[in-house]
Amino acid sequence: MEGFAILLVIVVGAATVAVGYSLNQRRQVVEAWREAAARRHLLFREGDFFTQPEIIGTVRGHRVTVSVARRGSEGSTTYTRYRVEYREPLPVDLRITTAPDGFLVSMRRAMAGGDIETGDAEFDSRLRVTGGEPELIRVFLTQPRRRALIRACERHPGIEITRRQLSWDARDPELNPRVLVSTLDRLLDTAPDLCADVGELDEAVGANRGTSRITSAVRPQVQSHTPSGSSEDRGHRDDGLRRLPAEPRETPIETAPHMARADATSASESQTGRSAPERAAHPEAARPVQRGRHGPPDVARPRLGMPQTTATVATDEVREVTRLDDSAIAAVCATVFDEAATSADAARRFAERYRDATVRWSGKLASVARYPFDRIFGRGPGCRAVFIVHHMDRPFGPRDVRAVVQLPEGAERELRRLVGKGLTLRGRLTAYDQFMQTLYLADGSVAPHPGS
Repeated sequence: MEGFAILLVIVVGAATVAVGYSLNQRRQVVEAWREAAARRHLLFREGDFFTQPEIIGTVRGHRVTVSVARRGSEGSTTYTRYRVEYREPLPVDLRITTAPDGFLVSMRRAMAGGDIETGDAEFDSRLRVTGGEPELIRVFLTQPRRRALIRACERHPGIEITRRQLSWDARDPELNPRVLVSTLDRLLDTAPDLCADVGELDEAVGANRGTSRITSAVRPQVQSHTPSGSSEDRGHRDDGLRRLPAEPRETPIETAPHMARADATSASESQTGRSAPERAAHPEAARPVQRGRHGPPDVARPRLGMPQTTATVATDEVREVTRLDDSAIAAVCATVFDEAATSADAARRFAERYRDATVRWSGKLASVARYPFDRIFGRGPGCRAVFIVHHMDRPFGPRDVRAVVQLPEGAERELRRLVGKGLTLRGRLTAYDQFMQTLYLADGSVAPHPGS
């Protein structure tokens, strides 16, 4: 009996010491992480008995998270997990991790496990790259990016880089606020090296069928109805490339997209000798394909509560249904960026209600740049202008909603001096990024606010 009592005292004492140590360590973590969050103006969540402390927020446009992660048998090993989510996803789908050493490297290469090698011996020996588009990934991994990734690997062994984020796990919960801040800053310094201008992809994409695969991921494919006997069908059938016209028509920056579509409709009627209703009644007849400078034929898709129609039939009723002004921004954002909705639900709602809608919104110009190739708008050259058009309340604070507008090449020269100004933007709502809360407007135009 006495032996049992002694054993019970030992067990209770050991449990008390363990609980005390755990509470003391948690208190140190809370104090250090709260101070680190305050230094970078981030939100700190203390958690409770069942949840761990967490730091979240946005720095330089990138969303950052610092949390406690557990790995190993039954979560026996604790780590401090740093995660930086890019402002915009990378244009290629890849995964980069630290390469295993010695014998494992030889085995991996001998088995041809799908790793992508760049030809840079130092880079290939230290980092492992995987992905579905090897040629595009090699073009993306330029010499400056490879050097930046090697530096990141040296500073953070075990770092992982994907299309949307980079993350790193450090052993044990970090108790020094200065280390937390400096580690986060170094990871944030790596993000711009990855997200910098991707113009060097143009040459590879222009000659690679990967162009169609990239654009199809964000834009539904549109089938042309060119008759099988036409010269265009014989010369370019199913080659996966979108060709530019011999003499592309320059669109003034103030020209609205629907005007261009109306002109194209008139031209097609004069060429075929048939009116739009006649062509609709004879589907076997040739329907000319509109080949614009920036995208595929513009086809109006069926929407909720409206009859199916073709792009050449543009009645006033259809225009009224698909025209969105400033009063509709909140509804659009609430629909496609609803945190409670699944990605499938958001995609269905966007397709039914808003895809290809003509919008006229007000926004503040945040940035403007020329592009030779864009993952949303496809092959250029062209100009992409980023506007802040709305603000949404989120648990970690308000977050900007951005609209990326496709403009003709050369527009960037005039718009650079207007960065930070309020402007009116027009375009065709063609895609969105639920994760980054970004809307994409094709065939766009920009003008000063009325009366300004």
